[in-house]
Amino acid sequence: MDYLVDTWICPNCKYKQDYEPTHELTLIHNADTPAGLCPACYTGRNQDRKKEQVELVVAVSPIEKIVISVVTDEELAAREVLVTDDAGEPVKGEEGSVYRQLTEEELAELKVVRDKDIQYLDEAPNTTFVDEILKEEIVRLQETKV
Repeated sequence: MDYLVDTWICPNCKYKQDYEPTHELTLIHNADTPAGLCPACYTGRNQDRKKEQVELVVAVSPIEKIVISVVTDEELAAREVLVTDDAGEPVKGEEGSVYRQLTEEELAELKVVRDKDIQYLDEAPNTTFVDEILKEEIVRLQETKV
């Protein structure tokens, strides 16, 4: 399951961030950059290694937005965990693998956490669930961008 998140992008270097470039949030994430400017360009950490003052813009196209993927029940059930001893060293099981399937209890705990994430993303004003129609639109946009 995928969600599109409101995204701010640099038109120069394509840097992306998923938080509004307010003064308060910029201080938390990029204290060395003035609010509204691309931190990669401002500090010269862009591909050109050139310091510039470039304003971030809101990404409008779904193919430019940040995607958050949430694990499905099937993907959770297929997860394996590393088996280690008290010192943290891998231990081979009976089948010769250092991995094992999740227990029902571990799987249930992960589903609770995942379901809280889904609830948050469904209620958040800056996220959009990527349904089949939106997936088709994204594919169409990617094809026309080439």
